[in-house]
Amino acid sequence: MSDPLEELEKTAELLPAAAAGVKLGDQAKQKLERFTEVARHESRLKAAIELAAMLGGQADTQIMSQIKRVLDTAYEAADAMKDVDDEPSLGDAVSTFQTFVQSLGTLEVAVRPLWTRVIEQQYAPLQSVGALLMAFPNASDLGRRMVHAAQAAQKHAQTSVIDLPTIVQPLAKLRSELIKEQQEVAGDPKVSAFLQALADDRATLDLMHEEVLKWLDDQGALNKLKVSPA
Repeated sequence: MSDPLEELEKTAELLPAAAAGVKLGDQAKQKLERFTEVARHESRLKAAIELAAMLGGQADTQIMSQIKRVLDTAYEAADAMKDVDDEPSLGDAVSTFQTFVQSLGTLEVAVRPLWTRVIEQQYAPLQSVGALLMAFPNASDLGRRMVHAAQAAQKHAQTSVIDLPTIVQPLAKLRSELIKEQQEVAGDPKVSAFLQALADDRATLDLMHEEVLKWLDDQGALNKLKVSPA
């Protein structure tokens, strides 16, 4: 399959142009109203494809198959709309366009769980580590920013797919910057691993390496942690 965004650009040119070119008598106005939201549907399609690309949808064969189906039905709708010259052909165009819209809705339903999974796998841990770091004087500011970023992602858990790309992209960039800063604050992979395990309530004594003990001592945090049996 070729780049879906490249195919979309072609479709974006065809659909609005085709809709604008449908000129019939007054009796056809009601049916023509079906085409008034072509631009919005094109925006929905672009957003769904962009979101899938951002969140790893290329690895999901079901999503890629649905993207291809939506693009195919978009082309079919555009062709049918260009061929309209009487009532029967207008009816065919309306039917084909409705198929495209329904296929687009199915794609949005398929893409949304990608964002839900990212929130659970990437932003929930960010919040737990951030909440932990807030207790350490030298890392409290970073901790607050990590928590705020995670909360921002969770706030948009149910945001419409059409609006998500402009939200997800800056959040992903922010998360990457925060993770990099966390690694710099930790200074050692063993410390980062310990902090994540501690935030997830699964830290054990075998994670208390010399590097971890030194970092906790530097943070003045040794007396803030306690040992309890698993």
